[in-house]
Amino acid sequence: FLTRTGSESGDHKIWQNGFGTSVNGGSYALNTSEGIIEGKVPWSELGGVPAEEDIIMTFSIYRADGGDKAFDTGSRGDALDYATPTSGNTFNALIPESGGDQGRLDHAETVAFESPSRTIVGTDGTGNDTGWRLLTTPAPSVTRGDLEDDLNFNVDSGSLLHTWDGTSWVGASSSGVPLPRGGGFILYFFDDDVDPLTSDGITLDAPGGIAGSAEDVSVGGLETGNRFHLLGNPYEKAIDLSSLEGPSGGDLVGAGFQATVQIWQPDPGVWTTITQGTADDNIATWQGFFVERTSTGSGASTLTFKKSGRQNGDGDLIGSKSRPVNAENDTTQQALVDLSLTVAQNEDTLAQDDGTVFFESRATTGWDAFEATQLSPPISQAYATLSSPTERGGTLVRRTQASLPYPTRVDTFVVPLSARAVETGGTATLRWPADTRGQLPGRWTVELEDTDTDTRVNLRNGSYTFDLDPGDGTLSAPDSARFRLHVGTSSAIPVEMTRFEASQEAETIRLTWATASETENAGFHVQRRRNGSDWQRLGFVEGAGTTEEPRTYRFVDDALPFDADSLTYRLRQVDLDGSEHFTDAHTVRRAAPDRVELRKPFPNPAPQQATLRYTLPEPTDVRLHVYDIMGRRVATWANRRVEAGRHERTVQTSTLASGLYFVRLVTDEKRRTRKLTVVR
Repeated sequence: FLTRTGSESGDHKIWQNGFGTSVNGGSYALNTSEGIIEGKVPWSELGGVPAEEDIIMTFSIYRADGGDKAFDTGSRGDALDYATPTSGNTFNALIPESGGDQGRLDHAETVAFESPSRTIVGTDGTGNDTGWRLLTTPAPSVTRGDLEDDLNFNVDSGSLLHTWDGTSWVGASSSGVPLPRGGGFILYFFDDDVDPLTSDGITLDAPGGIAGSAEDVSVGGLETGNRFHLLGNPYEKAIDLSSLEGPSGGDLVGAGFQATVQIWQPDPGVWTTITQGTADDNIATWQGFFVERTSTGSGASTLTFKKSGRQNGDGDLIGSKSRPVNAENDTTQQALVDLSLTVAQNEDTLAQDDGTVFFESRATTGWDAFEATQLSPPISQAYATLSSPTERGGTLVRRTQASLPYPTRVDTFVVPLSARAVETGGTATLRWPADTRGQLPGRWTVELEDTDTDTRVNLRNGSYTFDLDPGDGTLSAPDSARFRLHVGTSSAIPVEMTRFEASQEAETIRLTWATASETENAGFHVQRRRNGSDWQRLGFVEGAGTTEEPRTYRFVDDALPFDADSLTYRLRQVDLDGSEHFTDAHTVRRAAPDRVELRKPFPNPAPQQATLRYTLPEPTDVRLHVYDIMGRRVATWANRRVEAGRHERTVQTSTLASGLYFVRLVTDEKRRTRKLTVVR
């Protein structure tokens, strides 16, 4: 085809060899997997035109059969992206000449573009990856029927695919149900013998041609009376969430929506959040997601995906939490605390949920654009949730993400938390996962308060376990929430503890702990208690003062209460100025005795009384007899059924004459004897 340079001399260059070839430095390359025809022209090679001159050439892609024009490009270096071609169409490239005439490519190309597809990968074996996926398709005019060659929809347990009508899920019961571009749906994977979701994955494709990347995609019909709207990435590449705009441009907040969107994560079965404007706020291709209207009855009814937001890669289909950049740097003005709730019975996980506290410089103390209202799991009747309750317009709202202003001074924020169980229950564990802690400055403190038990734990040092019964977590007001999260922005943490462990070694308990840094640390008081008794001080380990180097400490408790089946330890860290901080408590359950044993009495000699200690590996009848040196039985100190374990008994020796005696322990199968001397 002809190209007019725009120079006064009217020189022309002619490319007549078609796409994928190069003449005089110009090239046209096909990328059928992405649906892009890319034109590159070295402008300095065009006759009569200085290299520094800004030349604009307008290319157009037409269907050779006379169909509608697909796309114009009028700026230097633009790719010639097509809009909505069908696989197998033939295209001509045209360029306007003076007077409106058009030069035509002498050699047209027939292009077989690939259909969009996405492989969803699981783990080998069946039943490991069962669950819902929140999806979309990056192609127009797709129906449920287009996915029926990928999954078996002939099941008796209900619809595999559901769409969202603005207020609830609707089962797609027929092949003709449309799946609009820019909208979303949920699809259930059984991961069974028929459709196993293995490491090779299941590939979904949308026949009818790729959906083209050259156009913005608008999604209309978003009823202002509905709170939640289900959208989907309309492109064959990941998009930056910041490219989702309202009718007048701007971000989601300007269009009347929350800045935070939600995506269902089937493993472990929780809603995860992505906040517009944060680092890594990308939405993967084929990914569906929920947007939340800030106030029902207002805001835009149309949102537009801008083509400029397309990324180079496909992105993580499941989605991930937004990750602020370098939380250790105060200038970031963003920080995040991600909490995890797990409910289990007999080591079987029954339910899980996540909750987030987001610190952002643009957030306010009241409801703002960075909050996210909690959604129930898709089509599930038994579940557990972790939320931060608040009041909005006199109505109780559970938040899966609560937002607060990024602090500008030393302060402590208190956030109510509620753990709710719906038709499930068990042993609940609330933790701050270690792999998410880099989202919060290291000097900030994170503590969980249980108002029911008056317990407060440092989540940097461990998790918190409690009983969660069906119906727990029902709220009448935010203040009735059971838990409080205390986030402190103290100028420095005296000791950044990375590990505190307690383990049994023979007849001792070995304590080890490590620190990442210390500030004016005088040292650690080691404390112990048993069966809820008062804490007892065992010893003191000197600290390192102030250091940025990791340090490791240890303490051995070699004076264990003999009959204690379990012992609990903690550290009382003391600063040089006398202030103190406690670690979480660690309980050690001692190994059960494996033999019948009678320990030496003490004191020995015994003036008035003596203590006897013995161990039993199983329940048995126990008799404690006392014999003099003539072999005569002079006393019986025990004759009863005794449970397995460690036992300690204090006996009176004041009734015995001074002299040497033998104490004999007799069980159903064993006899053990020890000497005892009585003195006056």
